[in-house]
Amino acid sequence: MEAIKNLTKLANLLLESLKLLQKQRLVNVKDSVEKLSYKCSQITHNSALLNAAINRGWYLSAQKIKSRLSIGITDISYSAAQLKNITADSSRCPAKPSDLVEELRQMDREFCGFKSDFNARSISVISRPVVLDGIELGPFEIKLFIEDIPRLYNESPYRVIALDPNPAAPNPDVTHPHVSCDRLCEGDGYVSITRALQQGRLFDFFSIVENILNTYNPDSPYVPLSEWCGVPCYDCGCNICDEETYYCEGCDRDYCPNCILYCSSCDLAVCHGCVVECPDCGKILCLPCTTECADCSQTYCGSCLNEERICHECIQQRKDNENEEQTHKTLQQRQTHPSVQPDGVVEAAVHAGHNRQ
Repeated sequence: MEAIKNLTKLANLLLESLKLLQKQRLVNVKDSVEKLSYKCSQITHNSALLNAAINRGWYLSAQKIKSRLSIGITDISYSAAQLKNITADSSRCPAKPSDLVEELRQMDREFCGFKSDFNARSISVISRPVVLDGIELGPFEIKLFIEDIPRLYNESPYRVIALDPNPAAPNPDVTHPHVSCDRLCEGDGYVSITRALQQGRLFDFFSIVENILNTYNPDSPYVPLSEWCGVPCYDCGCNICDEETYYCEGCDRDYCPNCILYCSSCDLAVCHGCVVECPDCGKILCLPCTTECADCSQTYCGSCLNEERICHECIQQRKDNENEEQTHKTLQQRQTHPSVQPDGVVEAAVHAGHNRQ
């Protein structure tokens, strides 16, 4: 008895919102007709202007008016199509609460779970677990807010909430390829969903939403299923799962296995842009494992520098400089003190002169 009483209360709340929705629909029809009438009057006005411009030979002005007419006709076609959709006889509202009570009972029988919240003025069902292309997304709660139904034409009156979320790795707000921040991108299902609510076919409404959740449209996902479990490699752009992601501490970015290297010194994973090749031995090094040569400031591995942090090339350069300086000093000594020349030619000449005396 208590269950029937609660269902009747819900049915009355739903019926009131559906009546308001019907009223709002009629208001939208009135507004659409007024907009279409105004656009038609603009076409008539521009047609008269075009005729006058042609008669007066103002062909440049006539060309501009023709362009306005073309735009106006396109607008009329779009507005007429919209008006046709909202004036279609699909707004049948249940005549009595008993019809809605039966809808609620059917939902309770057919869905995995059905619940109502009088405080939140909402009814909801639990979908079956959703699996798309082998990716388990879990069950979803489809929650319809009764007091928001009259705003159907301006905003969605329901939410789609992941109960065991497996969100997309690139965007945690996306819990389904077509659900972002608990809002469903209805796509081609928009018309069917709208008409089901207009007619008070609650079971059909929830069924349509559940069917959309079990369908994947690769042309319009918030996040493609191919990128669901990972992030794109910063280098090559290839999508990678979390288990295969390599983090480079040098640039704070994620890379795939093919775009990562390992430091020969500490075995740290680093990207191609954050490694240095020792110019002496060719080892791959991360920046923290490199040491600058004190002379040339080029980076080397520790084993290619001596105790003074000098590379082999600079050591050899130092030796060459020392030898050059020594040779230069020797030449200066020969020019300044010829008696100390190593061949002894001058001293021998001096002694020979003494002997002749």
